[in-house]
Amino acid sequence: RLLLPRISSGQRQLANMLVVLGFLLRLIDISLWWVTFGPIKTLRLMLRAAPKVKAVSDAADAPRRLADYPTLTTTLYPKDNLISIFDLVQRSVKQYSDRPCLGTRAFLGTQKFDPKKGQRFDPEVFGDTNWVTYAQFGHRLRAFGMGLKAMGMVAQPEAENFETVADKKVPCSLAIYENTCADWQTAAHGCFSQSMVSCTYYPSLTCTCSSCACSLSACASTCTSAL
Repeated sequence: RLLLPRISSGQRQLANMLVVLGFLLRLIDISLWWVTFGPIKTLRLMLRAAPKVKAVSDAADAPRRLADYPTLTTTLYPKDNLISIFDLVQRSVKQYSDRPCLGTRAFLGTQKFDPKKGQRFDPEVFGDTNWVTYAQFGHRLRAFGMGLKAMGMVAQPEAENFETVADKKVPCSLAIYENTCADWQTAAHGCFSQSMVSCTYYPSLTCTCSSCACSLSACASTCTSAL
């Protein structure tokens, strides 16, 4: 037969007290909701509620868009009128100025691989991460861009296609020969800050490919480091 655990009288009294306490707490919660005009606030929210998305037409398969933006937009933040990558970066610099932006870990070398750990190649060892804040990044990219301008580079002129600009040999394009890192980001966004063109190519490319990329992009200068 089924044996149920015995409940002492003390445990039964405690359970009854908890039930009563829960009832009282619910009663207090409902009373406060009424006293603070909770029903009126709820009704106002229901009346003001508007659909977040709506169809662009009455067709059954019509695409849906945000109700606040019935037409296609050219920016992630239409209310801020951000139309370029530089505008987006500046928004982040202002909004997250004291937060970490770019992290760099110094390469310390390699260690002998350990087959017991499932390693097949010598693992690379890196140091602690050093962070650059958004404010510091914003200052660096502006300084880099002004440095390019001081060297004689200019903003890309308006043209129907870049080939027209390249044929005129306008010094508005910078070649960045570097692995992806914080300095790479600084150089690229420094170009954007002055409406210049950045052409990136990497050490993994052969000399022939790198020379071809630099020639086709009509780069006036090259930015690199000791790789």
